[in-house]
Amino acid sequence: MSILYSSIRETVLLLTGRFPAGPFVLPTLSFVDEYDRLAPLKVAESPAPYGERKK
Repeated sequence: MSILYSSIRETVLLLTGRFPAGPFVLPTLSFVDEYDRLAPLKVAESPAPYGERKK
């Protein structure tokens, strides 16, 4: 079983309250904050128009 699959499985179990250790209080998840934090890593520079050289 891959680490990613295992992590996703544990997260789903946690969120649905079926974790082996018993029900948990749902954590506060802030996907927007996480996205904003990671967004600069995913921004690619737009290519220069055909025939023009980037400066």
